[in-house]
Amino acid sequence: MTPLLKINQLKKYYPIYKGVFKRKTGDVQALREVDLTLYPQETVAIVGESGCGKSTLAQCVIRLIEPTSGSVTFLGREIAHEPKEALLPLRREIQMVFQDPFSSLNPRKRIKDILVEPLLYHKVCQTEEEALKLAKETLAEVGLNEGALNRFPHQFSGGQQQRIAIGRAIILKPKLIILDEAVSSLDVSVQAQILNLLASLQERYRLSYLFITHDLQVVEQFADRVFVLYLGKVMESGPTKELFSKPRHPYTEALLSAAPKEYPTEKRERILLKGDLPSPIDPPPGCPFHTRCPYAQEICKEPPPHKSDGPQDWFCILDLTKKKDISNL
Repeated sequence: MTPLLKINQLKKYYPIYKGVFKRKTGDVQALREVDLTLYPQETVAIVGESGCGKSTLAQCVIRLIEPTSGSVTFLGREIAHEPKEALLPLRREIQMVFQDPFSSLNPRKRIKDILVEPLLYHKVCQTEEEALKLAKETLAEVGLNEGALNRFPHQFSGGQQQRIAIGRAIILKPKLIILDEAVSSLDVSVQAQILNLLASLQERYRLSYLFITHDLQVVEQFADRVFVLYLGKVMESGPTKELFSKPRHPYTEALLSAAPKEYPTEKRERILLKGDLPSPIDPPPGCPFHTRCPYAQEICKEPPPHKSDGPQDWFCILDLTKKKDISNL
């Protein structure tokens, strides 16, 4: 199957300037050689600590920020470095739902204008009456009635605002929706409602989701595949069930151990990482996690080999099934 989205060796560096003459003294390496694939009707989750590059990756894909190097191929077309004017026809095919729905909705516009404007801009509808009819249908699909059209964003709860944001995303019938922490600011009960809504919309419109989150419990239930980021690099990736049951990288193992228990009597050993997160200005050589890894060896300071098949993901060369023996070497 041909990937809908393919990211290859994507980098995003932010230059650092100091002094009176603003000379460049280094770079903040937000993303480093990230590879990722996403197939039609698939949900791929991006997980990791705050500051690992999750949102930067999403913004590079949608071109809210410009990548430093690498390629982003969407629908067979390279879009990472094309002029923004050339991307206008593809804008309606990729939509984004942000973490804070209130900040992402224009507080001065009524919901009617928020939904109708993209339809007219992308010429999905030729008249305002036609666009208004589609806006009413979209509101019904996300669980709101047409009375919401003449109200402002501040007149809705957080969950309702996120429904509106999702409605704005699906109204153009895109192929890919990027969900950047789309449920993290909501109550748990509302999270479940929004996730159920997203699942039903995915089935109805054959959508693909790039799902960015730090909530591993949500990932386990919602995602088909998972990519684990640390310090701008992919530490591990794979099918969700496989990754959760048999993590191959110590960082993934530490993340999973920090997830809340499903029931009080569950026995799980919490892995506490020592040391601070290394600076993205001068990341460690080799595996970036080796400075905090309890099983690190000298070989971890060297670049690990790549897999011979599939995406060129980095992976831990240590066997976690023998980690107790490894840690005593």
